[in-house]
Amino acid sequence: MNSQKKEFQYYLSEEMCEVFNAIENHKLLGASQQIIKIAEMFSDLIKQGKQKEIDFFEIKKLVLECGEYYKRTRGAASRLIFNSITKILHGLKDIDNSQLFQDHLNNNLLLYMKNNERAMNKVLEYGCNELKKYSNFMLFDYSSTVEKCIIQMAKTRSVNLYVPESAAIDGGIPYLPLGELKNMNVFFFPDAAIYFSMKKCDCILMGAETFYPDGTGFNTIGSDMVAVLSKILNVPLYFITPLLKLDIRKRFGIDKEIITIDYKNKAKCGILDKVNASTIIPELIGVDPSNIYAYITEWGVIPSYAMFQTAIKYYHKEIGDSDE
Repeated sequence: MNSQKKEFQYYLSEEMCEVFNAIENHKLLGASQQIIKIAEMFSDLIKQGKQKEIDFFEIKKLVLECGEYYKRTRGAASRLIFNSITKILHGLKDIDNSQLFQDHLNNNLLLYMKNNERAMNKVLEYGCNELKKYSNFMLFDYSSTVEKCIIQMAKTRSVNLYVPESAAIDGGIPYLPLGELKNMNVFFFPDAAIYFSMKKCDCILMGAETFYPDGTGFNTIGSDMVAVLSKILNVPLYFITPLLKLDIRKRFGIDKEIITIDYKNKAKCGILDKVNASTIIPELIGVDPSNIYAYITEWGVIPSYAMFQTAIKYYHKEIGDSDE
């Protein structure tokens, strides 16, 4: 894999090499931002290849291999990245003309961005419709999609936001600036106060890193605990997510690889350096669909028990015919 990385770096421009390294070193965060930059790398490989007078078929091979590289690496953690690259590169392997190859890639990217914008607008529309009956929201772990939905709702009414710290990754902190906006009241508290604070809430909102066709939703560690408490207290839990985050592999018996983190780096406890104690925890955790009230998506508000049929239809319409 190292030789492949060096090959990409050799052909990429200096600017795109910096982007490549930023993604490798986790300095460029956010799946959506990474997807756009990866697509720019594809175009840059074509441009640099032409300038170096590289044979078209070698350029084509480089672009497709770059896509597969990111599907294996970043796509292993984020199904959004995997599915997005699949859509952006759709149909390219069958094209044997340089200009057609470039044009097809550009058209795929424009269509991808247009469809993403349309999908997000629908998510926000349906989210605001569904959530208008609530005023007190618990937001566990930061999600840009959830944040957009809250901002949209607060344009016309007041909302109370109960934000646990999500201590494993400080996932609650990015929500705090919402308290400076009109119609928003933010209450921030340690994870130990989740049960106490949930009694004041009308519903709970989470984003999804990915989800299975059976309705299992994956989010930061602690989400499973929040979900269980929501069921006990009868407070509905919603996952707000575009359907492109679907991980279809579970249908074929393939489970998502659980990535772990070392909490020792986060814990403010000096004694951990002196004792033999394991501090490894999962970064993401699956939330059982029985504890999820519904998914808010661009295809509507879908109860978790009804997700399977929707997921399969979406996969065959939007992803399944791509060059996976």
